[in-house]
Amino acid sequence: MSEIPLYLKICAIAVLLFSTSVLFLTGRFSARALVAGLFTLSIAGYLGCQLCHVFALPQWFNWLIHVGCFGVPLAFYLLTESLFEDKFGFRAIYLALFVFIETVNFYLIVFLRIYSPDSQAYFGDAAALLAALPQTVSLAFILFAIGKTLLRRRSDLDEERRKFRLKFVSITASYMLLVLVSELAFHGKKAPAWLDLLHSAGVLATVWFFALRIFTVRPGTVGEIANQKAAGGEKRSMIDVELRAKLDAAMQIEKIYTHESLSIRELAEHLGTQEYLLRRLINAGLGYRNFNDYLNEIRITEASRILADQAQNTVPIIRIAMDLGFGSLAPFNRAFKDRNGKTPTEFRKSAS
Repeated sequence: MSEIPLYLKICAIAVLLFSTSVLFLTGRFSARALVAGLFTLSIAGYLGCQLCHVFALPQWFNWLIHVGCFGVPLAFYLLTESLFEDKFGFRAIYLALFVFIETVNFYLIVFLRIYSPDSQAYFGDAAALLAALPQTVSLAFILFAIGKTLLRRRSDLDEERRKFRLKFVSITASYMLLVLVSELAFHGKKAPAWLDLLHSAGVLATVWFFALRIFTVRPGTVGEIANQKAAGGEKRSMIDVELRAKLDAAMQIEKIYTHESLSIRELAEHLGTQEYLLRRLINAGLGYRNFNDYLNEIRITEASRILADQAQNTVPIIRIAMDLGFGSLAPFNRAFKDRNGKTPTEFRKSAS
């Protein structure tokens, strides 16, 4: 029985490495596909760390495996970011977080050897706190990712895609939390054989299930979305004419889009309709996959009109952003440049 967990982990690693290669190649190395591939690769590294003592591997290869292992919480956070952000892209802060996490883990585990049997003699009462630090950092990233997922879950207008992504994040996060709790509970002790078997079987089952799902769901669920707007065709016939008229009036006459943090639930209540009907209208009828993209298109269109108006040339850009419903200047600048290819300041100068 002692060899069964070993074989299960090897099978899981094989599935993860295959999934990584497929995500990289079929996703054409897009940001979202790269993050998904890095997550599966980091999970393979986590499992590989548990097998390092079984096989005689070169030291440099062991360190490479540990890089993947230590990067699991950050990779999970980035994956949840990419799943609910259609225009996801890499930022310098992500690289800084990666370097920080890897440095802390390597320093504590590889150089200070906080998990060695004699760590108590070297660090005294601080040994337990130092040993729990990597799991604590991982826990913070996972909880933060769950929180952001819950906050943004309603923005995705594609129902099938939204359900899959929520299921993926929920199951993966729950399993990762259980693993972290068990690691903290059995810190400094050998975990029971039955728990190791259950853990190995659970990892393989979870990896296998989502590998099948990822490669059988519609394009755009995990890989890059080829077109931000859904295809027209038959879906255009699903437009509710009366609801469309109410929506147009709310946007063009009442200018409800100027309300900061406007959610699709609040908009549905304002229109006196069911949320799912409004989702279907904006997604299938108007062709938007994300509610924030729909709002930003209207807001940026109005901002472009104001910035091109010479009579309003002295109105501060930050005031325009706040009046149109943006919480701060940074997201306004980012959304404006994504749509127009210029910053608001550059756009105003070119229009004068």
